[in-house]
Amino acid sequence: CVSRTPTPAESAELMTFLDKQTHRLEQGWLSAWDLAGLNENGAPKLVDPKSLPSGTTPVQLAAWTAVSRILLNLDETITKE
Repeated sequence: CVSRTPTPAESAELMTFLDKQTHRLEQGWLSAWDLAGLNENGAPKLVDPKSLPSGTTPVQLAAWTAVSRILLNLDETITKE
């Protein structure tokens, strides 16, 4: 998104966030189905759950979606100077 490699501190922060979101999703604090753009009954909203790569869970998809939203909303991503 920002055309550079993240610093070790940035990587660590993102991985901590990923772990926290994964935990929140697994515990039911957030809806993995809604966050990942899925529909529990199998009807696609944005992504058809049947189209996920083998071994990928809705929780994983939702947690990485949250990380992606952070990266895409960085001022550094939006504003190219």
